[in-house]
Parts: sequence; C-alpha cells; structure tokens
Amino acid sequence: MTPILLRVALLLLSTFTAVYAADARAAKARSFRMGFTPSPHLETPQAWNEMAKFIRQNGDIVLQHLWGVPWTEALYNRPFHPNFMTDWKRRKALTAGGLRTYLAVTPVGWGGNISAYTNEREKPLLAEFKGKALDDPMVKKAYLNYCERAIEYFQPDYAAIGIEVNSLYQPSGKRWHEYVNLHKYVYGELKKKHPSLPLFATLDLHAMLAPDNSDREGMLAAYKEIMDANDIVAISFYPFLRGLSDQVDGALAWVTETFDSYDKPYAVAEAGEEAENVVVKAEGGTRELKGSPAGQKAYFEKLLALAQARRFKFVIAWFYRDP
Repeated sequence: MTPILLRVALLLLSTFTAVYAADARAAKARSFRMGFTPSPHLETPQAWNEMAKFIRQNGDIVLQHLWGVPWTEALYNRPFHPNFMTDWKRRKALTAGGLRTYLAVTPVGWGGNISAYTNEREKPLLAEFKGKALDDPMVKKAYLNYCERAIEYFQPDYAAIGIEVNSLYQPSGKRWHEYVNLHKYVYGELKKKHPSLPLFATLDLHAMLAPDNSDREGMLAAYKEIMDANDIVAISFYPFLRGLSDQVDGALAWVTETFDSYDKPYAVAEAGEEAENVVVKAEGGTRELKGSPAGQKAYFEKLLALAQARRFKFVIAWFYRDP
C-alpha cells in the first residue's frame, strides 16, 4: 500500500461484510476467502480490540502486512528485538479463532531502495547494507533468512515475498533486474522447504494502468519476468489513487485478459476505494482524491463478483471502517 493511503479514510462497506460475511451459509456460497488487515482506526488498545473482534466476526483470513526488515539480525540469525516480537505476537493472536493467514513481506522500500532497517523501530540502514544491490549475496542471505523466520512464526497459508513490486520498474534503471534475481533466488530456496506454500510478488494494478504510466508495456514485460516464480496472480488495487475509479471494469478485464494464459489462480492482495473527497498532502503540494459511497460500493461489488466467478483464492480489504 502506498504511503498516501495511510492518510485516507475509508468507510465500512456493507457489501463486503453483509453480502459476503463469513457466516456459515455465506462461507459455503463464496468461492474465495475474505478478510482484512489489522489496521485499527486509532492507535489505542480499545481500537485494536474493536478491530480484532470485527475481523474475527466478518472475515476468514487476515493479512499480516509487514514493512521493514531487521536486516542485521536476519543476516546473522540473531534474536529479533522484543518490541519487534511484541508486534508479531499481537498480530498472530488475531488468528487464534481459526482465521487463515496471508503473510506479505518485501525487501523494497519507497523509492526502490532496500527496505528500511527495523528492529525496535524503523531506522536508517546500517552501514554494512548501505549502497548494496538488491541481489548482493549479503542482501539475498539476510532476506531469505527473514522470510524463513516469518514463515516459521506465522505459518501462513499464502505468502508474498514482494509487495507491489512492479512499481520498482524504471525503463533505464537496474533495480528491477536486481529484484528479479533476488525474487527468483528466495522463491527457489523457500520452495525447497515449503513446496506446498503458495509464494508470489503482488502486482500494483493502479500503478500499472495509471494514465501517466508512459511505459506500461515495459512494466508489464518486466513483471512477466518473474511469473515462473509466482504461484498466484495477486493484485493490489486502489483505483482512486490514480484516477481509475471510472475504469474499474476495464482494469479488472485487463487483469484476466493479460494473465489467463498462465493458468494460475488469482487473488486480491489489497483493495480499497474512497468514499468521500479527501485532500491530502503529497510531494509538490496537495492533491484531491475523489470518492463517494456509491462509487465505493460499486467498486467492491464488481471486485467481489469477479472473485466469485473466477474462484479467486482470497480478497483483502485494507481498512474495515472509517477513522
């Protein structure tokens, strides 16, 4: 999910929770799992408990979306910081009632650089990792170790080892090629130990189809380079972020037309649509994001209808309610 979305409010969608609620009858009717991320509307214990109760009552899968990597601890197989593990323990507790787990981690941070170093909190990269290529042997070893430890801890049913990775692509940049090497290495090594665990990197659909993407064909060709190391075609789609709210039908049709030939299952790794106009601060000034309750409802109805018809593995809505 992009940083700007963290400042955007989404209203609770009745279609998502009523029509496709995870009660016994609806669960039998749905062809996909449905869930949310543990993102409370406020950073308070009460808000967390409210969110946890809602997720357990209205979903059957939870997305453990983890930004940042404890690079040094992972490289040398040292214990993670207690604060780091406190967050993991709280997240894992959400699945105590039987929810399935979708784990998502990524080696890439904002701007295409190595993901931030995180132990008790997010910090700048330590000297030994600064300037390293994504496919540097040290980075590959550390990231594989981190993925292994995260998989061992959360015991996921699905795991993304890269989040919205196509946004890393630049026509003249080398970072994408470094990422391809890293992704294929980690995928191959993890498959040796976890042959039945679906592994993949998610596709940022709104970035791919954005009107200002001047090299869509190049980005698509680049993403296809990792399709032999993607067990699921998993999309992230926030139409309002890139002016695609009136093009949802075409965007979803593009996905199936583009990837049906691979004969792999689909999933929605992240989803959200604005329910009101919101002005947010962005680089270079302010930006108005358009939205309406009717538009949000229509978006999720279309998304869930496709997921049902094409038997997606899961659909994740980022927020469960409006702050």
